[in-house]
Amino acid sequence: MGLLIKKVFDKVQEKGGIPLLCKMAIRTGITSHTAPTVPDAPETVAKVKKAFAELLPTEVSPI
Repeated sequence: MGLLIKKVFDKVQEKGGIPLLCKMAIRTGITSHTAPTVPDAPETVAKVKKAFAELLPTEVSPI
């Protein structure tokens, strides 16, 4: 549960630190603290992947 989403949040933190994590939380409605508990539903994963691509366009998504 939340393993895919957690991987994305970990990559965001690695690349951009707290400021980028805040932007990710705003765009997805999910915080890095709650990411591991959020179900990996297809629509949620798609929303997280989209936000990742917008925030880190030159990086490859970890999922």
